[in-house]
Amino acid sequence: MRSGSSPGMLQSNVSSHENMALVVNPQQHRSQNQLHVHMLRLAVDARKRLEAEEPAYVTDLQTVWRVAANSAANKGLNDYGVIVVKRDTADYMVVVTAGSPEDEFTKWRCD
Repeated sequence: MRSGSSPGMLQSNVSSHENMALVVNPQQHRSQNQLHVHMLRLAVDARKRLEAEEPAYVTDLQTVWRVAANSAANKGLNDYGVIVVKRDTADYMVVVTAGSPEDEFTKWRCD
């Protein structure tokens, strides 16, 4: 957990899947060179900005890595971050970025 956050604060700010994202940063943005999945709160305007990033859509989480790899290849990205957001339509939006999706689309610091 990042400094400045607490389990109680996380619980009070997470009311539903609508506010949440699963995020994996590109290798160049990882601390300790470890792949790990962050569960973070979306920034206020993140959904709108994610839609502008040519997202892919999957019906189950088991296909995320394959779809993300294909999206990254289509964008010419060798190192990429992945953000996955549940949609109201019972599927998931998958977006790959060259930068850190954690920094670009989530609110990971408590105010």
